[in-house]
Amino acid sequence: MATMSLEASEGNPMLRVAETDAQRDLAAWLLELPEDQEISLKDLKDKFNPEPLREQALIEACNHFQASHFLVMLARNGEVFWVKRDLEEAKMLEGANQENMLVFQEVRKAGNKGIYKKDLKRSTGLPQGALTRSLRWLENRKLVKAVKTIASKTMNLYVTHDITPLREHTGGPWYEDQEFDSDFVNFVQQTLIILIERGASGDGETLRSMHETILASGATKQELELPDLRSVLQTLFWDGRIELHRKETRPLNEFTIDTIRWQIPPPVRANQFTTESPCGGCPVRDKCTPYGGVVSPLLCKYMDTWNGSDGVLF
Repeated sequence: MATMSLEASEGNPMLRVAETDAQRDLAAWLLELPEDQEISLKDLKDKFNPEPLREQALIEACNHFQASHFLVMLARNGEVFWVKRDLEEAKMLEGANQENMLVFQEVRKAGNKGIYKKDLKRSTGLPQGALTRSLRWLENRKLVKAVKTIASKTMNLYVTHDITPLREHTGGPWYEDQEFDSDFVNFVQQTLIILIERGASGDGETLRSMHETILASGATKQELELPDLRSVLQTLFWDGRIELHRKETRPLNEFTIDTIRWQIPPPVRANQFTTESPCGGCPVRDKCTPYGGVVSPLLCKYMDTWNGSDGVLF
């Protein structure tokens, strides 16, 4: 007959609820298995080689641990099997009723996509009051959490407590409390520009190198991923605030954007064309001809300086 020591029961919470030898034997074996391990009737027979009566006792033991939330029973292709639940999660589910479990399973099934309350009501078939009570019970046990989304300020999205919802729901690092954080975006833009300026005298900075620098510095309040910086970098490029490094020979495309080098474009002189035109005070402007003459815009060094063309004919 299997015995249960105090030390063993503390190391395996399943042993604390075991009442029979079959349950104790099963609990000791389950402790060795990884989480989410599937257990079939064949697995039980291969492990314990039971006689008919013993086999029934093991099946009853599985049902016992299912009722205690240590196992989840599923059916697939006509076969029944059990899945080992995380022991910490099982502990938090202690005392859960059937409605609580039904809601928890639907939220867990939704994964990082999450599920809205109205969809939970439809999938569980629970009345509004029962659904609200179950969600409150699960939230208090830190099994599920309500998440505000950028798509709706009035409807909560529910996910299990250990899951980060999709960025399409939260807006990623660019949103705080459902509001677009323009100050943070500007800060990241300026940080990239400063890094690109510092690297301009050498081989230039790449998106990957800047991402590593920013992560190592801890300068941002959010942990930025490479796609986050890529979106900011593309905006800077489209706005003309950065350009390909002078030593860069590769074309810019989706395959090179993370490793291509950048620099800040040279400043463009903002001319006041009407007041600064050299023609107004030119002493020989009456001799100026469009083409072919000794005095002409094409050969005028003052015109070149004014329009920054360096002798290029427009």
